[in-house]
Amino acid sequence: MRKFLTLALLIVTIGIVDVVEGHIATVGFTNNGVFHSVDVPLEKIPCKINEGDVIYSIKVKGVTVYKCISSKKKKEAKKRKRK
Repeated sequence: MRKFLTLALLIVTIGIVDVVEGHIATVGFTNNGVFHSVDVPLEKIPCKINEGDVIYSIKVKGVTVYKCISSKKKKEAKKRKRK
């Protein structure tokens, strides 16, 4: 029962980076068909992002954590650097 309650408190939302300016990224999230634009400090996002990148936010017990979704281009660039 405890595990179910923990999962019920977890909210995941996928967003697209619209603008990166200074130390702020404006990210567009859609939740239940409603668009929300959120200004996120870059220090809260654990990777280097550019406009058009996809990130997701996880909200657990009132705390929002941002994570990155690796794009195919980023993976290919890393492979080329290793060679």
